[in-house]
Amino acid sequence: MKYTNEQIQQIKTLHANYLDSLLDIDFDKLSNNQMSFIRCVSLSSIMTMKKHKSNNDIMNSPLPGVSQVSMKDRLATMTDDELAELGLSRV
Repeated sequence: MKYTNEQIQQIKTLHANYLDSLLDIDFDKLSNNQMSFIRCVSLSSIMTMKKHKSNNDIMNSPLPGVSQVSMKDRLATMTDDELAELGLSRV
């Protein structure tokens, strides 16, 4: 069985609304479950992180699966035209 397109839209809307409501809450007041929903990680991951980090540190750390490319690496891959758009040039 598969969800219908209408059901998929309802689920997406519910998730988006819940996420919007959570993003208005101060990090210190978020529960572990709420942080895991926002970060798209398991509850156990949040609990492990809380052993060494504050809520603020957890919520501001890089997201899982998102590559953190350094500025140096990003600039090295840019074309001369892309650099020029930023007012930069190769030395």
